Amino acid sequence: MPAAGAEHPGPPALWFRPGEEPGARRTVHHLLSERAHHTGHADLLRESVDGRTSRG
Repeated sequence: MPAAGAEHPGPPALWFRPGEEPGARRTVHHLLSERAHHTGHADLLRESVDGRTSRG
């Protein structure tokens, strides 16, 4: 099996418009927003387990 690289690109990212180039700025923004989104889920789960909220 050949190694993945520039000659074997992965599938197109679904969050980009057709023909749009995924630049570093857009990619970092997407990664940060996804992390914040899932951190919120983890916080809700923690609050349901221990009953304490993070703001007081």
